Amino acid sequence: MSLEPTILPDTEANITRALTENATELAKQGHLAVGYTLIWTGLQRARGFAADGVPWGAELVRYWEQELDDYCERFGVLGLSHL
Repeated sequence: MSLEPTILPDTEANITRALTENATELAKQGHLAVGYTLIWTGLQRARGFAADGVPWGAELVRYWEQELDDYCERFGVLGLSHL
């Protein structure tokens, strides 16, 4: 899933990209829990923005929820939908 380039401030877009890329690399190296934690961190940040009423917060939450589902499916780990 990708976000519209104009929806996020550059700083947040860079953080989002870095967390996603790092999580994937860590998972490929066998560090599934650490990668999952990075994506979970992104989701929690997004939820904070949404709760604060940031205009792009809800979209960022949807991005991270999808990212978490994709990560779990790709690397065979249980996610929120399995709890």
